[in-house]
Amino acid sequence: MLALEDNSPYAFLTALDCGRPEDITILRETRGDELQTVAHMALGSKLSTLYAFSGNGKTSLINAGLVPFFTDLGYAVFKTRPRPPFGLSSPSEAFKECCIRENWVPGASESDLALVDEARAQLRDMQPDSLPGIRRLLERLDAQVTRLSASPESRGADLSAHLRRNASRKLPEFLEAAQRFLGTSVPMVIICDQFEEIFVHYYNTPALDNFVDALGVTCNDSGLRVHFLFSMREDWVGSMIALRRVIPDILNVSYRLDPIRRSKAAPALILPASQRAVTFESGTADVILGDLCAFYSRQQQAGLAAVRLTPSPSDDPFIELPALQAVGERLWETRSTQIHPFSVEHYKSLVSPEAVSDSGSPAAAVLEHYLSDMLKGIDDGKGAPDPALDELRLDILYLLTDKVAHRRAVGEKELLSQLRNIRPSALKLPVVDVALFQQAIEPLRD
Repeated sequence: MLALEDNSPYAFLTALDCGRPEDITILRETRGDELQTVAHMALGSKLSTLYAFSGNGKTSLINAGLVPFFTDLGYAVFKTRPRPPFGLSSPSEAFKECCIRENWVPGASESDLALVDEARAQLRDMQPDSLPGIRRLLERLDAQVTRLSASPESRGADLSAHLRRNASRKLPEFLEAAQRFLGTSVPMVIICDQFEEIFVHYYNTPALDNFVDALGVTCNDSGLRVHFLFSMREDWVGSMIALRRVIPDILNVSYRLDPIRRSKAAPALILPASQRAVTFESGTADVILGDLCAFYSRQQQAGLAAVRLTPSPSDDPFIELPALQAVGERLWETRSTQIHPFSVEHYKSLVSPEAVSDSGSPAAAVLEHYLSDMLKGIDDGKGAPDPALDELRLDILYLLTDKVAHRRAVGEKELLSQLRNIRPSALKLPVVDVALFQQAIEPLRD
């Protein structure tokens, strides 16, 4: 048996993070080609769109790929979304608050620092009252380079504080304030992630119209060195036509992110374990990846009209990243039960032989039983879920979808109201008050 750390190295159902060097490595190993394509697309146009089906890895590509790529090139990066938990009032206010909270400022290069030092030395050798304009310009550049030569944490904190002081301004003026702080030599990239939220929550409202108007003013401001990259679910791309009245070419530049291909997927499975000095037995990863490809194809061929998975190419088939992460996570959770962890035998032991025969493979069984296994694992005080709470959790999860195939954001008050509608008194179920609701939902939050 191996004595290993308990916290899993797998991202599971969360996105990769630019704050973790290992995540950046995994992204570049698995999505290097897509990273180069999307990054150059974004920098080659004022506005561009990245779209994909949910789960294909858009946010991971942004976090662990595009953010470090742009900052390494000297761009300031801001990441926004239309309706984060801390910004529910309007997309414009959410945009500004996101910029304050999630920004990355590039550092000054050694050559920039050397040039400023050289210019300062040359001016010292001249008369104090000579070249006053050049001296003022150097002072301004010196202040800017000094900011950029500070630590990443202090640079980000200084920018956030500056933006907070300008948060009451209209969105175009807010971005002008960001540009003034950074200086005209530092271009900006604004990544609008999960942009479909603006149509889900604000369609046909003044809040959407106001945001679109502000975006149009910003895009036409020649004084701003800014690129916008919109990232959204594929099924909502057509809604971008709402921006055409102020940005006629809004859909001219776009990229569709496919699921990861088998030839590139192995690092996503192997590298997280290797960071904990854990090695997959020879051939195990190939067996798992083959089963995940078969599972994807089976789901795609099922013809679910609401999902419409992209047909998998036969020469290099697709794998869904959440599926890969779920299997990796299950391997990690069960490693201490195995004499030879991360072997083919370990993989086959994830489910009973009966379940494998029903589903076709251990990977398929893990994925098809994931939700029920997760709910069964909740302890409501007696080592198992309370039956009444278990029913309530299923109702909550149902209401957190569009009733077909996609997740949706719903506030607590609205959830409570809808729960009462789908749990009529004739069913004689427990009345759902705030206390019971919180008791049911807390494990789901965890």
